[in-house]
Amino acid sequence: MEVQTCSKCGRLFNWVGIGPRLCPFCKEREEEIFKTVKNYLWDHKGANMKEVMENCGATEKQIKQWIREQRIEFAKESGVTVDCERCGKPILSGKMCSDCRKQMEQEIKALSTGEELPVKKKPRGRDRMFYIHDEG
Repeated sequence: MEVQTCSKCGRLFNWVGIGPRLCPFCKEREEEIFKTVKNYLWDHKGANMKEVMENCGATEKQIKQWIREQRIEFAKESGVTVDCERCGKPILSGKMCSDCRKQMEQEIKALSTGEELPVKKKPRGRDRMFYIHDEG
């Protein structure tokens, strides 16, 4: 354990080295807000981000973190998503879309068996480099 300063209130507390640097009081308060959000989403299936923030006292950052941790998920019709951390595609929960997850599993399997991974071709278009020639 090490003494840390709470990132929310500034109190000193013993941090175990895992998880957010929140004192027990702030951590408990955040859990209360989480439960409020979870219950609100259960009772209001089509709620959007703004509604939840206004009615539950949660911040957008907190809500997106809980979505990434797969602790909550909004209904599809709400339009609330987070981006896949690998390709940027909108997803309802987690850190990666199913395509990227499958691809990563294949890459891990290939590495563990010693197979060579196929070389990906770079996409054409916006990622290409262009040169401007000065004719003067």
